[in-house]
Amino acid sequence: MDPAHFDLIALAMRHGVTASELGRGIYTHPSTSEIFNQLLE
Repeated sequence: MDPAHFDLIALAMRHGVTASELGRGIYTHPSTSEIFNQLLE
């Protein structure tokens, strides 16, 4: 996983964003992070 993803998750946690909310707001390119949205379900 790209280190930027950890930063995004940490930021979301600090601001009380749920995994579901975060997952709905992330649009990733399949070749770079196709599993990322599945992790947040």
